[in-house]
Amino acid sequence: EALDVVFVSEVGQKRFNYPHQLGGPDNGDAVKDVAISTTHTDIIPSTDIIVVYSDGVSDNLYPHQFNDDCLKFKFDKENNKVELLSHSWSADCIARKSYFLGKDKNFDSPFAQGGRESGFYPNYKGGKHDDITVVVAQITDEDEKDDPYYKDSITLYTGPVDDTMPTLNAIMHRRTEEL
Repeated sequence: EALDVVFVSEVGQKRFNYPHQLGGPDNGDAVKDVAISTTHTDIIPSTDIIVVYSDGVSDNLYPHQFNDDCLKFKFDKENNKVELLSHSWSADCIARKSYFLGKDKNFDSPFAQGGRESGFYPNYKGGKHDDITVVVAQITDEDEKDDPYYKDSITLYTGPVDDTMPTLNAIMHRRTEEL
């Protein structure tokens, strides 16, 4: 069995090699100003895997390259479900793969290809070493709460997406009070 990439959002950048910097009007681009027009509007099925990453990953890997070695899973044919064996191992593997490809001067990276296509870097070869952040998650049914860490992982912000969003410290403080 193999995993399929079913959705990839558009690259969040002003132009080639100028990604949006979230942080508000004084320290980057305001969240409301960088909304991406391509969104996934279908209901995300249970057991789908979501990978969120920084440009240090997308400069060196295409999403279809993640599952080659990194997204180890088992397939339950009886229930037609995929179970990711380790979220942290998968995230670390994608990060390490991106890191090493970013240092490879001969690799025809997505960044090198984009540089040629945009005309900004017509002779660029190799990967692009940059910051790397990867988060891997898997959708589960609401009734599948046998995860011992479930209660600690359900803090989600569902308010407005603008400059009035509470800080992470405020969210964690509120969550601590609830416990």
